[in-house]
Amino acid sequence: MSFREMNDHSDTIAAIATPPGEGGIAVVRVSGPQAGDVARAVWRGINGEGCPPLESHRVYHGHVVEPQTGEIIDESLLLYFASGRSYTGEETIEINCHGGPFVARRVLEAVLAAGARPAGPGEFTRRAFLAGRLDLVQAEAVVDLIAASSDRELANARLQLEGALSGRLGDVADKLTQALAEIESRIDFTEEEDIGALPADLLKELLGAAMLELAELADGYKEGRVLREGYRLTLVGRPNVGKSSLLNRLLGAARAIVTPEAGTTRDVIEERVVWRGTPFLLVDTAGVRPAKPGSPEELAAERSRGRARTHATDPAGGVLLVLLDISEPPTRDDLEVLGIAYDAPHVLIFNKCDLPQALKRSELPEYWRNEEPLLVSALTGEGIPALIEAVINRRFDGSRAARSEGYLLSSARHYAAVKRSLEALERATAALDEGRPHEIIALEVRLAREALDEIVGASGVEEVLDIIFSRFCIGK
Repeated sequence: MSFREMNDHSDTIAAIATPPGEGGIAVVRVSGPQAGDVARAVWRGINGEGCPPLESHRVYHGHVVEPQTGEIIDESLLLYFASGRSYTGEETIEINCHGGPFVARRVLEAVLAAGARPAGPGEFTRRAFLAGRLDLVQAEAVVDLIAASSDRELANARLQLEGALSGRLGDVADKLTQALAEIESRIDFTEEEDIGALPADLLKELLGAAMLELAELADGYKEGRVLREGYRLTLVGRPNVGKSSLLNRLLGAARAIVTPEAGTTRDVIEERVVWRGTPFLLVDTAGVRPAKPGSPEELAAERSRGRARTHATDPAGGVLLVLLDISEPPTRDDLEVLGIAYDAPHVLIFNKCDLPQALKRSELPEYWRNEEPLLVSALTGEGIPALIEAVINRRFDGSRAARSEGYLLSSARHYAAVKRSLEALERATAALDEGRPHEIIALEVRLAREALDEIVGASGVEEVLDIIFSRFCIGK
């Protein structure tokens, strides 16, 4: 459904707002100018009387019925919210029925027969945004809140929904507006004697304060991205070294297929796990070894090499878990893995410590000999708690910055816009120092302000709304 169609609020939308499957209750949400009419068409009081006059924020007990025949579908509770007092800002009803999927679908069908249309993904929240109930940053926080898998991620999403980011951006925008007013007044009224010269000290103070705030937000993105995506722990090693077995052990579930045959894993497997309130993304890769050119095994191995190299260049790339088999001397494939992994953040693991040791550190390349390996057995679980402790410590580098308890920028869209704004202010400050024309300084400050407006949805709306709200589920 396009932006234009979803921006038409003359119709009334409906959807099941609870997850699919069986449960205690299901909620069918209806929003739009005819929501009250829909309620009167499909709802009857518990004693069969018609729908009473609806008062906002009241709950009514009765039955959902077929609008044409009056046949009872289910006993239910009806919640009514008047226009201007609902999540969407529109007249809204929520029908709480029994939680079977068939019951919920029948209720939705009755609502649609009464004049509503099916809602698109995120359309309720989109309407809340367009009605001014939320800005775009807060609307995006709804998805993050739903998708949160750890306490810290949940707290960050809640802070964003409560306006932590919007407030900080608003403060910066106010400083830029004040700076623009000072600059443009000199452009528009150059011959007015009482305007005076450009107040360079005031402008530097305003732009400097704005840059400091934006730089702090940008600096928090690495941490915020980890909250959103999970701190990546990518298992690398030659075939049959025990990567999939270790993944299963760390997850506490048989997620990856494990067989004695080498090369079982072909596709990358990613699973999230939460340790001490922080999300980690465990990534199992195919074994690294030479294979027939163009074969699926070669493609899988090359993908593993690429994943390992990414950790050396991506500042939020996480850590490589480099596995060697302690029961065998290092092979040529082991040496290739060690060569790829050395420049990336890594933890060296000697797996299969339940078997007799045949691997000697002196047989490793010289630049690996000072590494202190962790001895584990994916089969028995020996050494697994120490491994988890090691990656947690590596994750926090031995400390938790106090700033990490506050709001952290976690969206790539927000980060890109903050960086654009910051770069524009750096150019504006340089132009001010160089005594360049007022028009150039004003242009850069306007570009900085427009980038912030884009984040909260005050400009560039049509280009981003369809992308953002496509992440939502139906009914939210």
